[in-house]
Amino acid sequence: MFKAFGAAPVSIPWAETYSAMQTHIADGLEQPLIGLLVDKMYEVQKHCSLTNHMWDGFWILSNKRVWEGIPANLRRRAQHQRGGDPAACRGGKHERDAAG
Repeated sequence: MFKAFGAAPVSIPWAETYSAMQTHIADGLEQPLIGLLVDKMYEVQKHCSLTNHMWDGFWILSNKRVWEGIPANLRRRAQHQRGGDPAACRGGKHERDAAG
């Protein structure tokens, strides 16, 4: 959708998004409206377009035994599709962050 408007989308880790906007490495972002307040993006974002679109990702969840029972080539493909972060599948960083 954004390419259709002439944008050149890039992937930036969320932790770097505020500074990327602040330093003009990126000049736009896609996020829910609540993020403008919670993440204080209003400090670095001049405009807001209401596009009425929605990103609807899905989660792949399994325990270690089931995950390791999936053929390695399919596990690699699933990891690639979600950015290749194996910690998200093995109770790693994302799960620890959610637990506090």
